[in-house]
Amino acid sequence: MKHFSFFRVLKLLLIGILIMGLFACSASDPQQDPVEQPPAEQTPEPEPEPVPDPIEIWVMSEPYGAKGDGVTNDRAAIQKAIDDANAAPGGGIVHLNAGKIFLTGNLLLRSNVELHFEDGAKILQSGNPMDFVDPLHGFVTKELVFGQYVNPEIEWDAAAYYNYPLIYAAEGTKNIKITGKGLIEMQAGEDPRGIMTMQAIGLYEVDGYELSDFTVRKYFAYCIAAVSCRNGLYENLTIDITGGILGGTDGINLTGCQNIRVTGCNVNSGDDGIYMSSSYGDPRAGLWFELEDLRPIQNIEIDNNHVTVAWDATKAFCFIMWGSRYPDQSAVEVSNIHIHDNYFETAGAWLGSWNLETHRFEFDGSCNPMKNIRFENNTIDRFEDSFYALQISDVYGFDCMIEMRNGDFAKKDIYWVSREGGSAGERDGYGYIEELDKADAALYEGIKLCEGMEYEFKAKVMSSGDKARLFVKDQITGELIASKEFTNTDWKEVSFSFEVPKTGNYHVGVERGEAKSGWARIDDVSVAPAPFEDIDLGGVTIFDSAVFEGAKQSQAGGFRNQYSTIFTPKVNGDVVGVRIYTCPQECGIHYVSIWNQDTGKMLTSEFYEWDIEPGYTAWRTVELPEYVSLKAGTRYAVVVSAGPDMYFWVSEKIAPIDNEYFKVSGHMCGSSLDAVN
Repeated sequence: MKHFSFFRVLKLLLIGILIMGLFACSASDPQQDPVEQPPAEQTPEPEPEPVPDPIEIWVMSEPYGAKGDGVTNDRAAIQKAIDDANAAPGGGIVHLNAGKIFLTGNLLLRSNVELHFEDGAKILQSGNPMDFVDPLHGFVTKELVFGQYVNPEIEWDAAAYYNYPLIYAAEGTKNIKITGKGLIEMQAGEDPRGIMTMQAIGLYEVDGYELSDFTVRKYFAYCIAAVSCRNGLYENLTIDITGGILGGTDGINLTGCQNIRVTGCNVNSGDDGIYMSSSYGDPRAGLWFELEDLRPIQNIEIDNNHVTVAWDATKAFCFIMWGSRYPDQSAVEVSNIHIHDNYFETAGAWLGSWNLETHRFEFDGSCNPMKNIRFENNTIDRFEDSFYALQISDVYGFDCMIEMRNGDFAKKDIYWVSREGGSAGERDGYGYIEELDKADAALYEGIKLCEGMEYEFKAKVMSSGDKARLFVKDQITGELIASKEFTNTDWKEVSFSFEVPKTGNYHVGVERGEAKSGWARIDDVSVAPAPFEDIDLGGVTIFDSAVFEGAKQSQAGGFRNQYSTIFTPKVNGDVVGVRIYTCPQECGIHYVSIWNQDTGKMLTSEFYEWDIEPGYTAWRTVELPEYVSLKAGTRYAVVVSAGPDMYFWVSEKIAPIDNEYFKVSGHMCGSSLDAVN
């Protein structure tokens, strides 16, 4: 029986194997219906290794042995603590002991390290040149550059560019902090020629950092500078120039940075306070940073700061826009900036560009692309005229620029142009909106339009046959002011005229409109005022019979950006007004006066203020509050100035005069003066 049972079982097993083979063949046959198989078991993903807690190091403990006596050079001890914290798997916190003074040369801050001031701890810049090293090449002693400026052939060639910062984070550094209620005190001294000039903190290509709660004072360079950095926080810092030297002593500098917040800081700087900057062709040395590959300035929040300046020629808050000549303007665009709830003593801008041949700076009024900038709830005591010369698309709190700047949609990232919806962008030199069945999409620029003026909107457009539209909307309310639909499926130029109900900022561009599917394309956009008619002043101008000596730059009244037309009338008469021929960018407070050129005496009782509205090219006239009598045969000067706070002036010869016309760079762009009787 046992023998029989064995063979019977074996027979059944063979039959089972045969049946399973038939099923397998059937499953592999494409003509057969597949047989559903149970899902194979998947190997679970391994759990990530837990990140260790950061180690904690006190620099006065062994084996570091910092003295903290304010006399001994503690650089090596602090640097070893930083290096060991960096080497730990979870990084580390390097503690500077409370109430101690750590004299030091320059330090290199490494990734995943927090340098923390215990209450009252102090870092004191050493006054011994032998205490300073090259942190990127073996920490060997490095000879320092003294003084403020180095090469007189290059403007503002700061010695601080030739020395490493006191605390430096180099390219590729990540996740660092300097925190705590401590003090960094620099060696400002009294004689600039004897100062080892360096920045207190310099960050280059750092990703992820925090600077909070400490104080910096007695500095003699740009205090805290970040170049091409991202994901940073400045919180509750105090920067105080008191005891330092004025000029070239900026507070917080953000050059080509993204995703930054500056909040709760108290800055009293000896030069510009808090600012964003970019620069192309900058000839100044860059020992610890480079500016060859420029970065856009994006996603910056500046809030709840208190910023003052130590002298009146500087700006508590400003934009330094020196990248207008960079070949790729999208790489130097300033966008998504929110500035709110601050006190700024002054606000302004530095506009212009470096001359690549002479290495000199030119105040030519040029400006990087700027868009999506919001000012809210700030207190600003004084605006420099330079601030109003900024060309910003879509700004809240101030006037937008007064003309389209990128109507060709000529760059991949659409600088100057704002977009809504993920299905809006640029390709092949034109703008597009598409996938209109999924979401609203729009492309637009924000510009200032003036009440009472007629504008013409022109563009080349095409669509998939669906009704997209060109539009003009109130920036604040979103109210549709004017529009034109288009459905043409080939490129076609369309235009329409419109007026706005009040002077203000408006969005102008292309959007989905009533289209619920398809796409639209746009190119060659312009929104410009209709030709402006000249003002008929009546009477006969004194200039019809005067002898002219031309137009020239003058300094009467101390105004820098001031120009005059000098003439000798052949008849007696009264001047009742002055007119100026302007380009669209001309704006802001101007000052008018008339002088006896021979005696140097001003004939008007004061400098008369004249507020010029931007937006068109034309003669504009101001009536004088009192007539000014002129005598035949006497030399006079009619003078117009852009005010004491403007820093643009003609640096080269004035163009030949044609009907009293002369070309002026910057704020007085394309201006002429005329006097009428």
